Amino acid sequence: MEEEFSAGPALEKHRHEVDFGGLTWQVDEYLGPLAGLVTADVELPDEDAVPALPAWAGREITGDPTFSSGRLAELIREDPADARAFLIAAR
Repeated sequence: MEEEFSAGPALEKHRHEVDFGGLTWQVDEYLGPLAGLVTADVELPDEDAVPALPAWAGREITGDPTFSSGRLAELIREDPADARAFLIAAR
């Protein structure tokens, strides 16, 4: 996992903790070239748990390598303009 985080420049983001449905969601609001990208994740009590989704939750990205920290850092390192194009395409 360390390699994932050292693959490129540090990702700038504000992390917010939001309580919803008895769970604490971590909502990351990205800054810099990735400004406009907001992701949310939640730790479930067990793998069979199905959380209530807040109205502000978007599509499921768990397991999508496009949104891994390593890939996002790679986008910034390669070309910040590509990061902006990525954000537009990801909507």
